Amino acid sequence: MQAKIAISLPTEMLAIGGGMASARAISRSAVIRETVDYFIRMERQQQVMAEAREIYAAIESEDRALAEAYSALNSETWPIYEDGGSVS
Repeated sequence: MQAKIAISLPTEMLAIGGGMASARAISRSAVIRETVDYFIRMERQQQVMAEAREIYAAIESEDRALAEAYSALNSETWPIYEDGGSVS
């Protein structure tokens, strides 16, 4: 489904879009459609990347806490266990 809209563009922008349309043998409407589609995809990609950065920051924080907890355990000295039995 498509809807028609009316937009106002600066003359220079319209000229550039018209040149792009001519060079690619497509309509100005197709150039504008592709441009809006590209903009929407880039916005979504930026949102996904921002969410991923938040997730990885949380994972990094958790990993650091686990490494610090392990470091404390790793530095403890444990007595050697001897049960007096033989290994079979």
